[in-house]
Amino acid sequence: MNRIAGIIHFVVDGKSIETHGNWTVNPGRPKRDAVLGAGGTVVGYKEVLDAAPSFKGDMVLMPELDIDSFYKTDSMTITLTLGKKTYILQSAWVSEAEISTEEGMMNVTFQGLAMHFDKAQE
Repeated sequence: MNRIAGIIHFVVDGKSIETHGNWTVNPGRPKRDAVLGAGGTVVGYKEVLDAAPSFKGDMVLMPELDIDSFYKTDSMTITLTLGKKTYILQSAWVSEAEISTEEGMMNVTFQGLAMHFDKAQE
């Protein structure tokens, strides 16, 4: 049986980042909405691009985590590996972030210009 969920590996510009919990991957692909004809039947669909490719989740606030460095660039390469699948967000920047002092976490959303998918190295 292949593992498809669970432990993730999160890397920003070649540096591993400690993460926690659930991460969301939005590949930034077009949303497809039905187009209805005059009689109420579906005659096709339209595509609407309403979200940029993104990763969203919690990073652990380790002492060596340089939060300012995330805000100083708009060209990060971020990889998130889960099981045998790797998601690569290119030309990325921080869209928004919020720090939880109680949990010692930073909930962050990275957006980028493009996302690619690769099989992870075994």
